[in-house]
Amino acid sequence: MVVAHEMAHIKHRHPVIALGRGVVIGLFLAGLAGFSGDQLVGQIVNNTGMLTLLKFNRDQERVADRTALAAVAGYYGHIAGADDLFKSLQDLEARYGMQIPEFLSTHPLGEERIENIYELASAKGWQLTGKSTPIPAEVLYCQCE
Repeated sequence: MVVAHEMAHIKHRHPVIALGRGVVIGLFLAGLAGFSGDQLVGQIVNNTGMLTLLKFNRDQERVADRTALAAVAGYYGHIAGADDLFKSLQDLEARYGMQIPEFLSTHPLGEERIENIYELASAKGWQLTGKSTPIPAEVLYCQCE
């Protein structure tokens, strides 16, 4: 799931989009902050820009999750284990009492992300259980041209 998720970011060109969006928003906000002449206003404008970028990043995470789940279901015939990473991260958060507020996180965890896995599986008719197998070496070490 994790490998498919990261590959989905590349498929959807998220790194390129994020870079372009960051530059455009940064230039726009720098212009606004410069016009105000007030340091406090400039800081508020910059913070607003960061929250805007985080929202776009969370949207990209949702898209990558959906694409990854489709790939996992297509390859394995089920999505068993797709939620394991998210559950493990939740367990760590609970064990150490640390939790980043979701509105500040590019990778929101929470119950919502796990629920989204189950909802999509239900909507698509994907099996939640099945034999877990390692990623085949030919997939990991593909000499694709």
